[in-house]
Amino acid sequence: MIILLNVVIVYFSMLFGYEVNQSSSPVQKGDSCLHAENYLCAVQNYSENEAKQIDFNSEVQRMDFYLNYSEALYAIGNYTEAHIYYQKLKKIAVQNQDRLYEGKAYSGIAHTLWRMTDNVNSIKQILTSIEIFTEFKDTSNLIIASNILAGIYVSAEKYNDAQIIYKDMLEVAIQSKDSSNIAGNFEYLGVIYFYKGDFQSAIINYKKSLELNEQLSNTFARSINLSNIAEAYLELGEYQEALQILHEAKKLQKKHDFKSVLIFSYFTMGKIYSQLKSYDSAMHYYENSLKLMNETSETRDKHEIYRLIAFNLEKQGNYKKAYEYQQRFSAQKDSLITSQRTRQLEEIKTKYEVGNKIKENEDLMFQNSKKEKELLAQKELIKLQYTIGILIVLFLFISLFLSFNLYRVKRTLINANNSKDKLFGIIAHDLKGPIGNIGAMLKLMEREKNESSKIQYFDYLTQSVQNLSLLTNQLLS
Repeated sequence: MIILLNVVIVYFSMLFGYEVNQSSSPVQKGDSCLHAENYLCAVQNYSENEAKQIDFNSEVQRMDFYLNYSEALYAIGNYTEAHIYYQKLKKIAVQNQDRLYEGKAYSGIAHTLWRMTDNVNSIKQILTSIEIFTEFKDTSNLIIASNILAGIYVSAEKYNDAQIIYKDMLEVAIQSKDSSNIAGNFEYLGVIYFYKGDFQSAIINYKKSLELNEQLSNTFARSINLSNIAEAYLELGEYQEALQILHEAKKLQKKHDFKSVLIFSYFTMGKIYSQLKSYDSAMHYYENSLKLMNETSETRDKHEIYRLIAFNLEKQGNYKKAYEYQQRFSAQKDSLITSQRTRQLEEIKTKYEVGNKIKENEDLMFQNSKKEKELLAQKELIKLQYTIGILIVLFLFISLFLSFNLYRVKRTLINANNSKDKLFGIIAHDLKGPIGNIGAMLKLMEREKNESSKIQYFDYLTQSVQNLSLLTNQLLS
């Protein structure tokens, strides 16, 4: 299997920000090729500039040059050369006391060592890288470095340990809204499901990654997604579906000269044609895969290619040549087993240190989660403050409106009360006179002895009562 070794390439490119100013950079053409994912073109231009020993405007520009050159070499599968230039980058970063570029250099060194089967030294380098990115709280690069560490676990068949890291990093990427790393970690989780034999779950995760990479226009990552989806369909026995997807992947890989990924596509196509008993076609693709392995120094799965070629030749009846490839398979496998045994103790020694770094990652994730919650809480508090402010302003407007209405009602009541007082004054004045006259007339009648005078007083009194009655009726009206 070389599925994981190819899939990790895509996110290693995210380690680099392409920070060179292209308008003034002496390596502008190489940078343009790199941005266009034309890695062979980038390597050719960077190589020319390296041979000329050009002067750089700044040390940052020099470090960017070696970072991008190393990445381009890695992408075309030239791991030995990439390793050399990552080492140069580290040296310059140390001289300039630039810890961030030093961390990127350590990640690149770790990745190339891993691809060249040196897991122990790879772990040491990646732990240093993780430590630096943790120090800088550089979430994006920390995710990438942690994923490389998980990839080493996968190659050591520690799938559960790798799965924990991938899931944790996916959560961090989602919290950070880092689309590239989200796509990468879906891909890596698909790899874990593949190795565990859950091919349907692998395809689901691969397709999630593919969808995101299509949105990001990441051709390199898409070609890997397609190759991995095809291998899962192969394991499910859906050969025609797998071949159709692989042909699409192969077009992209050949167009952009993605040799390190093309190895995998040829390898998988050979397995499909073997299953279909098209042994000549299978042999063609196995040989192409083996040729690219020799060109790119990719050796991890060479023994598996030898085994499949031996099986293929045996089915064709070429037993002599099949025996030769079987011997190559045994020799290559024995070499790998011996190498793994000599490194086993060192891997155990680094286990505790790895655990500590994972704990630091978890702490950083917790801090990121805590900050995220604090930001959400602040946003909610600001929303609440705005709401309360709006309610207070609204309350003030209502209070002013009610106060104004109350003032108007008060003035109306005062005016009504004044009118009432005036009215009562008029009534008292108009009634007081006639009633007083009647009272006086009655007193005169009591004293009068003359009957004729009493009659006159009575007539006058009658008239006064009539006038008072009329006045009262008018006042009631």
